[in-house]
Amino acid sequence: MDIDWDEPDILTAMDSWTNEINEFAMQQVGTDKVIYRDPVVRNWLNLIRPDITKIGCAEITCVENGLNKYRAYCLVDKAPLKLGDVVYEVGKGGCKNGEKCPSGFKCDRHGFCKEIPKPKP
Repeated sequence: MDIDWDEPDILTAMDSWTNEINEFAMQQVGTDKVIYRDPVVRNWLNLIRPDITKIGCAEITCVENGLNKYRAYCLVDKAPLKLGDVVYEVGKGGCKNGEKCPSGFKCDRHGFCKEIPKPKP
């Protein structure tokens, strides 16, 4: 996707986060897990972790002196990665391919682990 800096939007922001992984090689990719070691790919890695179950994003565009100023911010339901954290464990690619979901999750029809809703009191 071409980045449109004249009229930025959420896709522009997502593309810039994706470019982190396209432009910088991942470090510490082992045979069984990927470990967070390089802050240059922090935004991307924080969004792709398998234990994230919720994400919310906000965006704003302001025009100042004829220039578009754009910001996008996304929050997830997990704390940001710290150096040395495991980003994900290497597997077969989803619960439909033999992977097991963590406790409190079940495999959905798309092959993703989905949180089991807690009963309301």
